[in-house]
Amino acid sequence: MLNQFNEFLGNYVNIISVIASFASIVALIISIIAFMESNKQAKLILKYRRNNENNMAGDYYEDGNGYIRLNSSIVDDKSDIYAKINSDNLVDFVIENKSTIVAKSPILSLKFINMEVDIGENNNFEQINKELRWHPKDNTTIHKGINFRIEQFNFKNCFVLKKEAYIEVVLSADNMETKEFRIPIKVY
Repeated sequence: MLNQFNEFLGNYVNIISVIASFASIVALIISIIAFMESNKQAKLILKYRRNNENNMAGDYYEDGNGYIRLNSSIVDDKSDIYAKINSDNLVDFVIENKSTIVAKSPILSLKFINMEVDIGENNNFEQINKELRWHPKDNTTIHKGINFRIEQFNFKNCFVLKKEAYIEVVLSADNMETKEFRIPIKVY
């Protein structure tokens, strides 16, 4: 009887081992897919645009692919200041998530190179040394398709120290790679 049972199992051992192999391959594929899904990251971009002289909004630029134009009065070449921004020069800053993964606790850092900025006009930013930082206090999340407008940044009462002025931007969130880029400033 034991021999008959062994013969009976012997016929199905190969089939059972093939089924077990397929089951282990399926489990491996599922674990790889789960790992890839758990490591997806948000993809934030910074969009910015300047209002023109008639306070009409222009086109948005993204992640340093365009410049910010400021109206100013050029100062005497003999001084340490290239230009002074006297009037309101408003720039919209908007963060957008291009990924289906929710961006958690975003942070935007603006470091003005060859410029002195008046923080008094821009209340949503915190000044840390020569850097302005925006980060919401309430663990804000940014979902795909919902733009998050920070504020209209006002360059009024700013000084441009040299013709080659720009903003070093750092954009980050808890679940994304930190992005760094420059936004050129052009003074007219």
